[in-house]
Amino acid sequence: HAERVLAARFEGLVKRSIVLEKRLDKILEKANESNISINVSFEMELFSEKIATAEDKYKQAQAKLAEAFNLSLTNETANTDRTKELIREVRELRKEAHEALKQAHDVLKIIVLRIRIAKLDVDISADIEVEVIQ
Repeated sequence: HAERVLAARFEGLVKRSIVLEKRLDKILEKANESNISINVSFEMELFSEKIATAEDKYKQAQAKLAEAFNLSLTNETANTDRTKELIREVRELRKEAHEALKQAHDVLKIIVLRIRIAKLDVDISADIEVEVIQ
């Protein structure tokens, strides 16, 4: 049960990040239309990269967890060491995914700061329509 909750939370974070990225794109489009120059293309790329890295690490962790679960079902003592090693790898990959999300958040703070410095009066949490395609 805890595993499903953790998976749902992480997937929710990634989806919210993707929606946020699309909202930021729309805000920057509006800024360009208003002749307000905000150069955050590097930060936007870095934000996207960090989110993609987090998602990739998490998917790797899920695959290793599934492998460990399947090995544990065999009840063979020879698989115990391999299962433990897989669980250690899962923990490390999850740490890396979490760290990538933290880094993405730090980059996001820089993007928002630059938007505010440009005195662009926008609410990032406002109802800007975006469509997330999986």
